[in-house]
This record gives sequence, structure tokens and C-alpha cells, in this order.
Amino acid sequence: MMSLKMLRHLVALSAMFLITMSTNKHGVANAYTFRPPLPGAPAAIKCARCTRSIGPGDVYLEAMNQLWHPQCLTCAACNKPLPEGAFIMDEQSQKPFCNPCFIHHHAERCGVCAKPLTGQCLTTFHWGDKYCVEHEQMEKCYCCGRPVCNTLTGGGVRYRDGRLVCNICMTQASPVDDQ
Repeated sequence: MMSLKMLRHLVALSAMFLITMSTNKHGVANAYTFRPPLPGAPAAIKCARCTRSIGPGDVYLEAMNQLWHPQCLTCAACNKPLPEGAFIMDEQSQKPFCNPCFIHHHAERCGVCAKPLTGQCLTTFHWGDKYCVEHEQMEKCYCCGRPVCNTLTGGGVRYRDGRLVCNICMTQASPVDDQ
């Protein structure tokens, strides 16, 4: 039978639970819950990563329906402990990532400079190519409207009349006399 003193202690501990959430437009946001040490916790509770016991008096985390030592719940890429209780779950691998690593490994890339697209981006109307807003002033192909660059279109050709045609359109065009 639990004493009144022990019951009050457990109620005080339950008020210390810390839950933090983070939303991220690049993936599924998740959170973990800090769990304070519970007196008399069963020794059969094991950490999901190291499989060592989480014993009485140990602080542990609850995430992805499993229990973890705080140092064992880490980013799948950089292996650092996940900050501030939040992480992003990669839906394919089902592994947790910190925000910077998720962006680096999983964010869509600019078709011009290959940097991760994390904010606003531009999309070519018909082709669906995405690129950074900084590239908006780049010269566009006379035929398809894509920015002409080596990474996106393989470069291009400028005609004597000033038209710029990307190499994608050049390979699909029928030969024309340029005189």
C-alpha cells in the first residue's frame, strides 16, 4: 500500500513532465517527453538504443513509443542528442533527425545552385523546376522560360538576334538556318 507521502511525491514528479513540440515544413515534427525518475521503477525497463536498464532514479525519455536514456536518443545523421525535445522523423527510414541535418539530407534542392530550399522558392511554370529566389534575375530560355545555367539546362546558346536558348530546347529543336 502506498503512503500519503509517497503519493504526494509522485504527484509532484508528474507535474515536472516537460513536453515540447516543434513544427517543421520539411518533415513530420515529433516531440519527446522528459520523464523524471520514478521511485521503485521496475528494472525490466530497457533503453531502446543501448538496451541497458532504466532503473529507479534514472531520468529517461519517451519517444516513438519507446523509452530512452537522454544521451541515447540522437540524430540519425550527426549522432548528437536531439535538442530541446524535438526532432523530425524521416518517413521513409523512420529515423529521427535534428532540424539542420534533416534539411541537409532531405530538403529539396535548388536546380541552379543545389542549396537546400528552406524558404520561398520559384518554380518554372510548365516544367516544375524549383530554384532559389536569388536566381530570379537570371536570363531565361527564349523557348521554355527556364533559367539558363549548367546545372539546370546544361547551359545554352545565344543567337545573333539576342535570343538565349537552353541546351535542353536546343536538343529538341529542329535544325534552323541562323542567318
